[in-house]
Amino acid sequence: MAEEETRPPMSKNTWMMLFIGVIILVLFFSCSKKPETKVGISPAENVSENITEEKQPEVVVPKITGPEVKPVEEVNEPFATLKEALAYNGSVSCTFVIDGVSIQLDRQGKEFKQVAKQGTNELYTLFSNDKLFSWTEQGYGRKLDVKRLEQSGLLENIPEDATEPSAEMADQATELHCSTEPLNASVFVQPNDVEFEDMNAVLEEMAKEPQPKISSR
Repeated sequence: MAEEETRPPMSKNTWMMLFIGVIILVLFFSCSKKPETKVGISPAENVSENITEEKQPEVVVPKITGPEVKPVEEVNEPFATLKEALAYNGSVSCTFVIDGVSIQLDRQGKEFKQVAKQGTNELYTLFSNDKLFSWTEQGYGRKLDVKRLEQSGLLENIPEDATEPSAEMADQATELHCSTEPLNASVFVQPNDVEFEDMNAVLEEMAKEPQPKISSR
């Protein structure tokens, strides 16, 4: 399988998942209660001085308000490692970092799309309808028909893990965040403004070239 010349070192990462669950904790403030009104009464019978009832003034406690407290948001990650994410079978969207390269990967069923960013460079990889597309932000791309490759017999010359991240590379993934929300089908559509080089034709032409003979003594 052909590989973009400017392909970032993490370009083997293809399957991964992402689930970000959010738990909202709502905080409440209790209101202050008003103190009960107390009434004091002095007896007036057989007393020369006229004592009237006294009522204690009502104590009003002012309501103290502070700044608005926003709900506390917690991130609940479904996968502890990239290896766990790779083993998931549902729709996933993940972001992670390997060797300084930021990767965004979306997968749904047998389709996946990957965007690898390193500095100002971006490399896109898309697998849809048994076709593999790769292109850069400059508009240069390559495409490979996997079924056509199988029929040509050239597929056996490609390593089995050519599109699968190695265990060592998976261990290097950091800042992993995943979501299992369903993805829009438009995510897995190749751009129409990129001219894709037919890598099947390139590989077939290479296979026709005579192999150098090895002389034996």
